[in-house]
Order: sequence, then structure tokens, then C-alpha cells
Amino acid sequence: MVNTTADGSLYFTILDLAKWDGALYTEKLVKRSSLDLMWTPVKLKNGQANKGHYGFGWFIDQRNGHRCIHHDGAWQGFQTAIDRYVDDQLTVVALSNIEAAEPGKITQHVAELYLTNK
Repeated sequence: MVNTTADGSLYFTILDLAKWDGALYTEKLVKRSSLDLMWTPVKLKNGQANKGHYGFGWFIDQRNGHRCIHHDGAWQGFQTAIDRYVDDQLTVVALSNIEAAEPGKITQHVAELYLTNK
């Protein structure tokens, strides 16, 4: 059986991920207007913002006064998290092959250490 879903079939190195993250600060992949849409919480049919603060593939939050665009994922015991503090040009990624690792807590803690000392 072959897994054909994105959540389990993406294979990349950390260098690939760094290049992709860097490209998201430019218009190499998509136009700025598309990025702005991705990173804006989608409004519901009634015109209200969704309570999950979800854009097109990203959660959008404020953390300690910093805009954070983030997502996490899990598949067959592997867990990941990516937190992009775009206004600070900081991206923190945690990749784990331990189901109980809680990579989102790791990325938040590392970002707090960096942003506090900046």
C-alpha cells in the first residue's frame, strides 16, 4: 500500500525546509497577495473570523506580542511543528520520531528564548 496523502508522503531534508522557509519571505513561490491571504484568518460565511484563527494552511496567532504563523502535524509516531515569526524573520522547526515529544512546546520555548534575548 502506498501512502498518497501529503501528511505522510512529504520527504525533505532540513536544508530543503530552510530553502522553502526562505522562499516564503520572497515572491519566488507565490505572490505577496497570496501569502497575505494564506496568513489571514479565513472569514466564515457569516462574515465572522473563524475561532481557530486558521488561514489557508496556517494557524495565525499573537504570542507575547509577536505574530506567529504556525502548523504542526503527526503521522505514525512522528510529530512536527513549524513556527514562523515572520515580522522577526525567525522560524523554529522541531521534527521528532517520538510520539510524546510535543514539538509545538519545543518550538515555542526556543522562540521565547531567542525573542527575549533579541
